[in-house]
Parts: sequence; C-alpha cells; structure tokens
Amino acid sequence: MGVLDIDTMNVIAERLKEIRPDIYLYGEGWNGGPSSLAEEKRAFKASAKKMPGIGMFNDDIRDTIKGSVFYDDHLASLMAAPIWKMHYAMALQEQSHIHR
Repeated sequence: MGVLDIDTMNVIAERLKEIRPDIYLYGEGWNGGPSSLAEEKRAFKASAKKMPGIGMFNDDIRDTIKGSVFYDDHLASLMAAPIWKMHYAMALQEQSHIHR
C-alpha cells in the first residue's frame, strides 16, 4: 500500500463502502520499495491512524511472536523464551500421540 498515498486509499475506502457498507479493507502496510511520494504521504503502517477505514497486517506483532522473517539474529520474545519452547514442544508431542 505504501506505493499509494493516504488520500487515494481513503477515497478507495469511501467508494467501496458506498457500494458495500460492510466491506472489510485490509492491506499490506509496507512501502514496497522506493517511491516518488514523500514519506508522510505514503499509505503504510506508520500512517494507519490517517486511514481509519482500512486494516493493515502488522509485521511487528508477527516478529514479536516468531521472530523476523528477514534476519536470523532477531529472536522473538515469545519463541525465544524457554517456557514457551517447552510448552510448544509438549504440544507437538501431544499432537504426535493423537495422530498415531
């Protein structure tokens, strides 16, 4: 979505809600690379508050749970915790007994 500007995304949301009021709009809130748009005009995660009718995937939440998908040295808080690993291992073991 970051290759589009905030105003355009809000117009898209308004028009779609005119057609179908219960529509749920959800996008990828990242820049997607270089753009001629100024950073403050881009429709991405940092400008989500300026687009109240559009939901966005938040990779910060994903990275907190499972770690970065881009950097191996960025461990997640939850997955790196020994107690989480123990519970996860126990859940996997239970699943393997169920499917035998």
